[in-house]
Amino acid sequence: MPTVSVSGSVTSPTGEQVFLTSGSVTISVNLSDVSYANGASIAINVAEAGSTHFFGYDIYFVQSATFSEAIPVSSLGLSPGAWQLSVLVTDYYDNTTESLTNITVVAYNTPQITSWSGYRCNSTGTEDPAGTYVKVLASVTSYGTATITAKAKVKGTSTYVKTTTIPNNTETILSGFDSSSTYIFEAVATDDYGGTMTRSFEIGTQPVPIDFLAGGKGVAIGKVAETEELFDCAWPIKASSIDLDEPIPVESGGTNKSSWTTYRLIYPSSTTAFTQLAHPSTAGSFLRQGTSGAPYWTSPDDVRGVIRSVLRYARTSDQSMTSSSATKISLTSRTEIDDSGILAVSSNGIKVSKTGYYNISAQIIFSATGTAHQATLAIYDGTNHIIKEVRATNSSGSITDSVSLSPTLVNLTANTTIYLYYAGSSGDIVRGTTTITGTKYGTFLQLEFVG
Repeated sequence: MPTVSVSGSVTSPTGEQVFLTSGSVTISVNLSDVSYANGASIAINVAEAGSTHFFGYDIYFVQSATFSEAIPVSSLGLSPGAWQLSVLVTDYYDNTTESLTNITVVAYNTPQITSWSGYRCNSTGTEDPAGTYVKVLASVTSYGTATITAKAKVKGTSTYVKTTTIPNNTETILSGFDSSSTYIFEAVATDDYGGTMTRSFEIGTQPVPIDFLAGGKGVAIGKVAETEELFDCAWPIKASSIDLDEPIPVESGGTNKSSWTTYRLIYPSSTTAFTQLAHPSTAGSFLRQGTSGAPYWTSPDDVRGVIRSVLRYARTSDQSMTSSSATKISLTSRTEIDDSGILAVSSNGIKVSKTGYYNISAQIIFSATGTAHQATLAIYDGTNHIIKEVRATNSSGSITDSVSLSPTLVNLTANTTIYLYYAGSSGDIVRGTTTITGTKYGTFLQLEFVG
């Protein structure tokens, strides 16, 4: 029996093996136990987890003992969620073996520095407010692995005095920091895909009750004076009515908050309070708000349900044909269009700019003369693969008839163009002259984006 392996997953921040929407799925098959010498086929299909409705991706024909193909997740049409991957191997004698693999697909996110902190210490790591060493600790979550670079510079300057790589979730002692200077410490996390995130914190000078800058043009309380013409206070200040060491209330011009969660939107939840909007549960969501109440997120699919993306491309004049082979119908007019930009006319076909599911419908009205007719409507993609095909019944004599495709759900890859073809069966479509009838609601090809 052939053996099938599926690779290309990465470790998620929670430790699971997942496939990224921007990554690839590598399918490897060992056919050493299969009659492949005269040819074997490998069919790859996908379905949502728990579903028995599989969508075909592609079929490969091989005459070797091994097969391996890296397929972009986007080409498979896999959105974030749980999926089944079917690999069906058929040998020269029509013996079949199917392998099913469950995979999880997630949207890529840049690495996240969940915490970054440090304090002055001595050479052994013991905390010392006047120490010239600093102990730092960074915590990073990422897809795959991430490299953490620690950088330090004197506050107010642009030159880094320290740049080094540090481990994740492990305290590291750094040296060479003057106790009379304030430093900005940065952590830069970079993952395998080039995504980055930076966080910083500040470490001040050694504490002193009061200090005057050399020359007498600066003074500091609770720290060493570093800047001319500046009164610099490192200790909390308490005025008669406001404690400046505590969050300043809204009514006094503050936010009443001591900290915020990074990368979340802030809005007033009442006349005297601020809060933050939680991150959306679906990437790419839209921010919305009603005539009253708090702002909220709407998923892309919900928005698409309101903003329809439909394009009908029709033949508006007659087209004469004399060949019984498959012939592309020259479509000439966009009609009944309510398009959000996902669909576009391209070279007598309709091009999709987004991978996903689409409803395809089509119709051909024709008239013909002769003794026998069997009309066929075919939907082709840009590489001449038949997506859908419908045949009309046999007719004879001079006729006017139609063949149509009712709305059919298909999975299309971004940048695919589909075309409408008219074809015969064994040369019987034309025993005289066939004319494709061009009317606004007659011969047409229509696509609707579903999601």
